[in-house]
Amino acid sequence: MSRLQSPKLKVLVHACVRMYSDEPKRVVYVDPFKVAIAAHDADVIFVTHPHGDHFSEKDIKKLSKPDTVLVSVEDCRAQAEAAGFSGERFVSVAPGQKIEVRGLTAEAVPAYNVGKAFHTQSKGWVGYVINIDGKRVYVMGDTDDNEDVRAVQTDVLFVPIGGIYTMDMHEAAAYTNAVKPAKVVPLHYGALDDTRRSAEGFAELIDSDIEVRIDI
Repeated sequence: MSRLQSPKLKVLVHACVRMYSDEPKRVVYVDPFKVAIAAHDADVIFVTHPHGDHFSEKDIKKLSKPDTVLVSVEDCRAQAEAAGFSGERFVSVAPGQKIEVRGLTAEAVPAYNVGKAFHTQSKGWVGYVINIDGKRVYVMGDTDDNEDVRAVQTDVLFVPIGGIYTMDMHEAAAYTNAVKPAKVVPLHYGALDDTRRSAEGFAELIDSDIEVRIDI
């Protein structure tokens, strides 16, 4: 049985994911947004790109503590410094880069649209594969299906389904069925008026050998 069961992985809202690691003991967040509780428990915060529904200074501050490390792309450096993350507390990453931070290993995966100008490949924005207790957890960020994301192998996939700025649910399902993670969780829908899509509809499109979680 997989060790990655809820509440070890949890979607808080939109594209914000919380993870707990046992070895080492760490609390990790990706793209904090509309956080309800000021937990101040984050060991590492990963941010995929500068857009306000992914880099939210007020939400990062709700989760951070004095030794929290923020990992993001160079485009976010000024925002990170404004939020109090500089020196060793800010780790800049580029697409394809592998890092170790607070005892956790992660890889930055290119995240970009195909034929849309919202998130162009030239910006160098990313998603992350984070190794949590021996499992590869891939939080894709704002991306379409493309050759870079097709090359990723993962155990748990957090995939955007909202459309417009990312894949829609049909595109996300086709991508998921192609890369075949053990488990998939839809993201990036419902929290913003222009990204409302049906998680249930997405689930119906997923092959039966892939576990779908929409209540995680």
